[in-house]
Amino acid sequence: MSCRQLLPGDGERRYGHGRAAWQELGLWLLGSCEAAGVLDRTDTVCEIVRYGLLDPDAAVRACLDAVPVSRADVATRESTSYTRENLMAVNASRAAKRLSLAAGGLLPRVRDRALREEVAAWLELRTRLM
Repeated sequence: MSCRQLLPGDGERRYGHGRAAWQELGLWLLGSCEAAGVLDRTDTVCEIVRYGLLDPDAAVRACLDAVPVSRADVATRESTSYTRENLMAVNASRAAKRLSLAAGGLLPRVRDRALREEVAAWLELRTRLM
């Protein structure tokens, strides 16, 4: 059930940064879940994108900020084997892939050219990521 359904009379009232009450509630809830360890940063940001809780530029910026590894250092299928020793690198690569795909869905609505270029660069790597 979405937060919007829980706030039928108040759902479109605008609060800080031009967001509706249901968006503010959603951000608070996801932040609380992350703080409590229920969600990790990747899950939190992907849910923020999924529910449209931030404007596209801010959501893409959040995705890129949450990527736990640089493009230069990310593990790929060619560079890294699926072994216990590489578990952290594999998980970072998976997170990068999820976050770049989430950001990629917003590209048509992103105004900042630098953000679009950074996401496009990640999307070029996506088939090679874990």
